Amino acid sequence: MKQEFVKQLKGHDWYHAYSDDPSYWRRGREQMQNLQTLHSQLRCPYAMSQLRMWCNGYILEDFSEEEPGRWYKMPRAKYAASVSKEELISQSLGNEIEEWLGLEKK
Repeated sequence: MKQEFVKQLKGHDWYHAYSDDPSYWRRGREQMQNLQTLHSQLRCPYAMSQLRMWCNGYILEDFSEEEPGRWYKMPRAKYAASVSKEELISQSLGNEIEEWLGLEKK
């Protein structure tokens, strides 16, 4: 069941709520409900927000604070948007998540 959870986590459109298209929004909402069901059934010890950060590669050690409160993934792409430090997880937490999910370390 964890393999299915990983597949759905990685395939989910985490930003579906920003879509102007009601079908994308609806599909994303349904996918999130399925994820939350699996999350509960697996008794996952990590918050969905932490899993989102992990899926998106928001690992603190891969980012640099170039301006106060504005963190960028390194190397910085020309038109990259910044994130706040609160939107990042540590590499150690990312490793814990991968271990709990039964994934091999990178």
